[in-house]
Amino acid sequence: MKKGTLHLVGTFFHISFMPQTNIAEILQGRVSIFIDSSNVFYISKRLRVRIDYEKVLQFFRNFDQDVKCYFYSAYQEGYEKQMEYFATLEKAGIVVRKKPLKFITTPRTTKGTKHQDKTKKSDALEPEEEGFFKGNMDVELAIDAIRMMSQYDTFVLFSGDSDFHSLLAYLKEHGKNVVVISHPGFVAEELTETAHFINIGEYLRKKRRDQTINKPSHRTRG
Repeated sequence: MKKGTLHLVGTFFHISFMPQTNIAEILQGRVSIFIDSSNVFYISKRLRVRIDYEKVLQFFRNFDQDVKCYFYSAYQEGYEKQMEYFATLEKAGIVVRKKPLKFITTPRTTKGTKHQDKTKKSDALEPEEEGFFKGNMDVELAIDAIRMMSQYDTFVLFSGDSDFHSLLAYLKEHGKNVVVISHPGFVAEELTETAHFINIGEYLRKKRRDQTINKPSHRTRG
């Protein structure tokens, strides 16, 4: 079995995919990785883990030297730190698919703001404009996955979003090996029923404990 250890290093936790797992049996032929960054960001935030995608790519190269990796993310215009992060990913060999966040305007009713309507007995709350940012890239990811079907044998999805169930089913029907990497409680049941599921939670270990066990002591006795 090919060896490889994946370290997704965070402030509080350390995640490793150890070589004794059956990942080598799951990953078949040419491998392409598709990362739903907004979903993974939510998971990593809840688990207090920061994922190093460069090391993710290095790990998967143990199974396919020519593995392709695609990172899907919306971005905030003018946010230089995010642009720098994208540049770091691209330098590591990860293809970044991005689009700007869009502000969606929605009407809302403001509590406590009353509009006197003399034609009615009751007071009506006066509507006011409000909105939210939207940057979902599920459609772009799905289109690319289908468009590039001839370029991979195994489709690896970093996401737990149920919206991808139809995509996984379609790829499977067309002879593709499909894999989902996520965490219980954050992954839709229909995804785990359709694809090979890799639970990253099984590889969680406290970083401090790892350092205690693996790092040799440099103390000398007097």
